[in-house]
Amino acid sequence: MFEDRIIQDIIDAWQHDQDHLERGRRQRSIPDFDSVRVLIETAFLASLKREEDRSITFSLALLQRDEIDEEQSASGRSQLVMNFEIVEPLSVESILKLAPAFDPEMISLAVERRDDGAQYQIWGALNYSPTTNRFNEIPVVIPELIYTRPDVLTISSRQPGSLLVSRANNLIGRFVGGEFIRATPRPFASGGMGSFLIRAVHTHSLYNRSGNEYWLIYRDALDYLLSEAASRSHGAMIVLIPQRSLQHYEHERLFTDEYRFSRELGLRDLFIRLIEGPPGSMSGQIALRKLIKERLQLLAQLAAIDGALLLTDELDLISFGVTLNAPVWEGTVLIGPDAFGGGGDIFAHTKLGTRHSSAIDFIGKCPDCVAFVVSEDGPIRGIVQRDSSTLLCWPDCTESMFV
Repeated sequence: MFEDRIIQDIIDAWQHDQDHLERGRRQRSIPDFDSVRVLIETAFLASLKREEDRSITFSLALLQRDEIDEEQSASGRSQLVMNFEIVEPLSVESILKLAPAFDPEMISLAVERRDDGAQYQIWGALNYSPTTNRFNEIPVVIPELIYTRPDVLTISSRQPGSLLVSRANNLIGRFVGGEFIRATPRPFASGGMGSFLIRAVHTHSLYNRSGNEYWLIYRDALDYLLSEAASRSHGAMIVLIPQRSLQHYEHERLFTDEYRFSRELGLRDLFIRLIEGPPGSMSGQIALRKLIKERLQLLAQLAAIDGALLLTDELDLISFGVTLNAPVWEGTVLIGPDAFGGGGDIFAHTKLGTRHSSAIDFIGKCPDCVAFVVSEDGPIRGIVQRDSSTLLCWPDCTESMFV
């Protein structure tokens, strides 16, 4: 079904990731061509199915039963493995039946190749702790009871027709739109989009008071906001505008308000209390994180309405349901740099919809702003202005070496 070059590109990406000196990967056998093809094609077809008019989500991990002990020994931690008494054949129908019972954030269905090599089967489920952000977890753990994702080829589906290819907590790449896109460091890294965000954060009074601790909280809050916006809508746009520029852009009529509140949500004050709260007060820290999480969820829900969600660069709400009115951008749009020297190619933005066009036009006119576009096919694209003739776009702000 898929071209051989796509399957080979996935294998090459695995090899490249494993050999990269800066990533420190454990040396493992490279997944064979037939296994990659079977998992990818079966997962893709299953991702297109719907259960009670809902798309399904699932995760498949390629792991032979007799490799469990080796995997546990290599990772240094035990795996919570649940074996089925009767194995299921690997098929679209089996995935469709099992998917509702297993959250892919915490469980992968274990798949092995039968001894005869002709067929594959689902023999169990692998449980692990979900990846975390400071605003989606309670920061209390019991280390000996934390289970890790197995360091094997894992294919996950969270959107119809879109697949994540990973190993352990490390993303190898994403299959979307009929093509495989290799993973790069998250754009918020200092070598990528993070340099533009850090430049803005350095002007914030909270950064002057708290330095890098504030930046890390700010980055995690923005990351959580984007992930929540993606999970709550089939498309959204979030634009960050520096407070010092807001009045000018309003005067130039570069956007038209639809809805505004008469008061702020108070995220900045919550950040201050989180940073400067009483040392050692775990309950207070948990309560503050919960409050910040709820405010970010509220903003994410506002982004689901038609139009853009406008925030200051300190994440205070300006308005929502906004129409952007900037003139058409006539300059170049390039793929933004990552931390390993990638980027620089032309970004084919003309193939995308009006939401992307509006964001690009606005950033072209407003050089100190940042835009994020949540697309219906899964990726979250980040856009900044590099200079008066060039914009930079990071094709997927959820695409990261870590999942």
